Amino acid sequence: MKTRLYLIFTFLFFVSADLFAQLPWQRITPIPQEHTINGIQKIPGTNKLIAVAEGSTVMLSDNEGASWEIVLNPGGTPNDFFCLGTYFINETTGFLFGGKERILKTTDGGYTWEIKYAGNSNYESQCITDIYFTNEQNGFAIGASSTFLKTVDGGETWTTAISGFSFNPYCIEFENPATGYVLVGSDSVMVKTTDGGENWSLVPIFPGLPATSYSNLNFLTDSVAIIGCYESQATHPYKIYRTADAGLTWQLVFSSSSTYLLNFDFLDSMHGVGGSVSWNYSSVILLTNDGGLTWTEDWPSNMPWYSTNSLCYFDQDKIFSVGILGRIFRSDNAGLTWQQKNQFAFMGDIMSVQFPEPMVGYAVAKVYGGGMGYSEMKKTVDGGQSWESIYGASVDYSLISFIDINNGFYTFQSWGLNFSKTSDGGYHWTDYSTGYDFEPKAIRFFDENNGLIAGDWVMIRTADGGLTWQTVDDPGIWGYDISDIEYRSADKVFAVGNDWNSQGIIVSNDGGISWDRIDIENYQYGNDLHFASDSLAFIAGFNDIFKSTDGGYSWTKSNVSDAENMNFKALSFPSEYVGYAVGSGSSANTYKTVDGGENWEPINTSVSSDLSSVYFTDELHGLIFGDWGVESRTTTGGIVSINEEAEIDSESYFDVFPNPAFSDWMITFNNEVTGSNSSLIVTDLSGKQIEEYKIKKGVSELYFPENHLPSGIYCIQYLSGNHVRESRKLVIL
Repeated sequence: MKTRLYLIFTFLFFVSADLFAQLPWQRITPIPQEHTINGIQKIPGTNKLIAVAEGSTVMLSDNEGASWEIVLNPGGTPNDFFCLGTYFINETTGFLFGGKERILKTTDGGYTWEIKYAGNSNYESQCITDIYFTNEQNGFAIGASSTFLKTVDGGETWTTAISGFSFNPYCIEFENPATGYVLVGSDSVMVKTTDGGENWSLVPIFPGLPATSYSNLNFLTDSVAIIGCYESQATHPYKIYRTADAGLTWQLVFSSSSTYLLNFDFLDSMHGVGGSVSWNYSSVILLTNDGGLTWTEDWPSNMPWYSTNSLCYFDQDKIFSVGILGRIFRSDNAGLTWQQKNQFAFMGDIMSVQFPEPMVGYAVAKVYGGGMGYSEMKKTVDGGQSWESIYGASVDYSLISFIDINNGFYTFQSWGLNFSKTSDGGYHWTDYSTGYDFEPKAIRFFDENNGLIAGDWVMIRTADGGLTWQTVDDPGIWGYDISDIEYRSADKVFAVGNDWNSQGIIVSNDGGISWDRIDIENYQYGNDLHFASDSLAFIAGFNDIFKSTDGGYSWTKSNVSDAENMNFKALSFPSEYVGYAVGSGSSANTYKTVDGGENWEPINTSVSSDLSSVYFTDELHGLIFGDWGVESRTTTGGIVSINEEAEIDSESYFDVFPNPAFSDWMITFNNEVTGSNSSLIVTDLSGKQIEEYKIKKGVSELYFPENHLPSGIYCIQYLSGNHVRESRKLVIL
C-alpha cells in the first residue's frame, strides 16, 4: 500500500460558495417551475411552505413564497411521478402521496424523501388521495381502487386497514381522536370509526343530507364541520352544508350553479377559504369569517381557470392558491385581492423552435386557458432571454420553418391544411390554401420557393413559395410517416419517421419528387435528423441514437447509457465532437456526447419535463425547450463550471486532501453549515454522476480508501437542498 499523505496543504482548486462559477443550467421560464401544483401547506411549527406538483416536483419556501427551492424526483421517483399532496405531523416529519399508490416520508422538513409504500398499480393516475394521522405514530391513507391503509409506526410501514368494499375513498377526517370518517364518493354511505381506527364500518351518510356525491369534509371543532357535495344537475351543482352538533343535523350554507371542484383551508375555527373552478373558465374564491355560516363569493379577474387546486392560510392576512402550469397566487389581505407570483413566457408545450441566427429565434407553443387550446408563435431577438408574441392560430398543433431571420413558413390544420409565410421576421403573414387536409408533422423549406410538408403518411411539395402544392406520389414514401425533413441541397433531401416495416430512412435526389429507402439495422423510428457536417449525421429515436459518417447513407447505433424508455426528440451539434440530445425519459431528458456521437451520457438539467427542442451556438452555450413552456440555458456545456483562479475562502463548506491524491483521500466538513438536507455528488468532467452521499447533520468527515476511484479528474459538488453551494476539482493520480 502506498504511504498515506496526511500533509494538509493548500487545495489546488479551491472554489468558495460566493466565487463558485455558474451553475450548469439556469431556468429562464417558467419561474419557479412549470408543473401543475396539486397541494400546498404551511409546515406546522414553522414559517415554511411546502407545495407539490406533477413532474415529481417538491417546492419549499422559507420566505413567504418570495422564492422557492425545487426538489426533483423525491425518493428516486421517476420524472412523471404525480405528486398529489402532503401531510405533516410535526415540523420535520411529513408524508408525500400520489401516483401509483405511493407514499413517501421525510424527516428533514421536505428536502429528502424515502418511499415507504408503493401499491400494485401500473398507472400514475391511480393515486393515494388523502392521509390523516391521529398522533405521531398512528395514521391512515386512502386511495383509488378501494385502497385503505394504516400505520402504527409513524409511517415506516403500511398495511391494509380494511378490505372487502368496492368504493374509491376520497377524503378522511377525524372529529376527535376516536371518531373518524372516510368519504367514498357515494350518495348514501361512508366509512366510520369510533375507536381511533381500530375498527371501521360502512354506515349511512350523515342524517339530513341529500343523496348526492360528497367530496370534502372539514371539522373546525369537535362539533362544527362543513361538508361539500357536487350534484350533476344543471342547477346548483355545488353545495356546502354545515353542522354544529357533530353531524346530527345539517344546514345548507352555500349553493352555486357555476362552481365545482371546491377545496378548503381553515386558519382557525372561524376563518376559512375555498377555491373552485367555474363553468365559464375562471376561478372562484369563497371566504368565511364566521366558521362557515356565511360565505362571500369572488371571481378574481386575474385568476385564470384551474388556479385553485389547493389553498393555504399562511397567517391571518396571507393566503396562497396554486394550480395548473405552476400557477401561484398570494393574497396579502385575507383573500380580498390576489397577486400572481409565478412568471412564464410560454403557457403551454413548446412544440417547435428554430434559431436562424444565434440571437434571433422563433418558437411555437400550445396555449392552455379559457377552455380552449390554440397555438402561439413567439420571437426572441436576445438569444432566448425574452420573447414577444407575433402570431396565433386556433389550433393545438402547428409548425414553422425559417430559412433566415426574415423569411419563414407556418403550417397547421384547421378546416384543412393551412399555410402562411412571412418576409419581415414574422410580423406580417400571407395566407395560402394548400388544398389538402391532414395534420402536419414536418415542414422544411430550402429557399423561398422550394419546400415540403409531411404528415399522416402524406407528403406535398411546392416549387413556387406555397402558391401551389402537389402530392408526392412515389413508392419510396408509401407507408412512411415522416417526422423530420432535412435539405442538404436543392436536390438532395433526407427524411426520417416511422416506416411500416421499420427498415430505415428515405432520401431524395430530385428535390423531393422521388424517394429511395436506406435500410438501417435495428431502426425503429426517428424523430429528428441532424447533420453536424456534410459527412456526419445523427438520428434521434426511441431509446436509440444512430450515427452516419458518410453523409447519411450508412448508419451505426451509438452507445447510449441508461436509455431505457428514453424517447429522443431533438439533436444539436455545435461541433463535430460535442453534441446534445433531448427528449422524454423516466430519469433523464438530456444526453451529451464529447466523442463525436460514439457514446452518450445523461446530464442533469434540473428539469423533469419532457423536452422537445435543443439549440447550442457553441460547445458551452445552449438552450433546451419542452413541455409546459419550460426553457433553460447553460453557459457551461450543461455541466458544472469550476473557477480555478478562485481564492481560498475560510467559510468554505468542505475541504479535500490530499489533492492530487495518489491513493486514499478525505473530505472534511464544516459542521455549522452541514445540514440534514445536504449531499455530496461526485461527477466526471462530462457531468455524469458517479456517486452521491447524503450528509447527515454533525458529520465531520468522509474517508475514501485506495483505488476507490480510477485515475482521472473529478468534480465534487456540495449541495444544500437542490442547490450547488460549492464545487471542487479532485485529481486522482
